[in-house]
Amino acid sequence: MKQCYTCGGSRVTKRTGGFSFEPPKNLSLKENDVWVVPSAEWFECEDCGAQYIPYALSRTLEDMADVRRRHLATLPTDKEN
Repeated sequence: MKQCYTCGGSRVTKRTGGFSFEPPKNLSLKENDVWVVPSAEWFECEDCGAQYIPYALSRTLEDMADVRRRHLATLPTDKEN
């Protein structure tokens, strides 16, 4: 990736390491919930901070969301209390 699609900047860097992600509210168990993928690769614009997620990382986040959805489905709802 040579250019940022958001700002047009040319300082897009490949990052590796722990990728932090705030899940959507409907998948959060608490305020300020953060998911971390410990070994990930993605691209980040050094000018505007835009992050570009490759397919493999996207699939990992989707898999994490599926696990959370299944977990939330097992919890009692307010109507059951």
